[in-house]
Amino acid sequence: MTDVFRCGCCRLLNAAAIALLLISSVALGQGLAPRDETGEPGRWARYWEDLKDDIYVGVQVSFSQDPYIGDDVDILPLPRPERLEDYVFNDDIFSVRERLAWWRVHDPLDSPFEFALVGLLDTRRYNASNLEFFEGMDDRKFTLAGGMGAAWRGDGVFVEAWGVTDWLERSEGQTYAVSVGFPRKFFDGRLEVIPHLDVIRDSPSVVNYYYGVRREEATPERPQFEGEASNTLRLATRGSFRFARCWALTGRFLADFLDDAVTDSPLVDRDFAWSGNISFVRRLRCGKEELTP
Repeated sequence: MTDVFRCGCCRLLNAAAIALLLISSVALGQGLAPRDETGEPGRWARYWEDLKDDIYVGVQVSFSQDPYIGDDVDILPLPRPERLEDYVFNDDIFSVRERLAWWRVHDPLDSPFEFALVGLLDTRRYNASNLEFFEGMDDRKFTLAGGMGAAWRGDGVFVEAWGVTDWLERSEGQTYAVSVGFPRKFFDGRLEVIPHLDVIRDSPSVVNYYYGVRREEATPERPQFEGEASNTLRLATRGSFRFARCWALTGRFLADFLDDAVTDSPLVDRDFAWSGNISFVRRLRCGKEELTP
């Protein structure tokens, strides 16, 4: 019965994503036109025009703490191109934030509600050969998932929900999330802060893939473990600060409070995991114009 339900959820997410893709293809065809019916620039034309004037490149330092036994804080510098203004403040048709891609199908300028196609790069993974406690286990790899999302944006608050299914069939599971955030701007728009609270639900197969111990992997110190669906509470904030006409700092910090379905695993030795990043970036097209909020 569980397998039937799990397969049904997967098919439902895929069918919904395909339906949204067909709907969005109509909007895409209209948005690709240089001008709309009113003579104004098309949506994609506006998006690219805004993007090329507001894209920053720089260096990012990421730090993270995985919940696995034997793992520790990892600090890694990464090159990072990005649009500085957060997507909650604009009507960009496409945006990427951290590991989540959001393709708006419904224009938020017409309504506070919007629907989107969603892609997620799930970077949870471990290399068993690097961890003594994991000796004899198979590696767990990152995966790419896709599905659909919806959001409501009000004055100083947003509510967002999405669901994705594993496209690479590594975990063969689904992940769902609901987020409530409170975006704010300060100092004439130069400082953006977006604190948010998320609840993330992983299906049993996702928990088993990343935190389970298969029968052939079990040892006296590492008993067999098969997890259940988990609900992770996440406290997070992200933001940016333009301290000069061409330069800015961006950052993100999050703390995940793990469910018992995860912490009961013999592979996990902590109740929460945290991660974050800080980027120092420069605007690509930086002329002599004044900084505008």
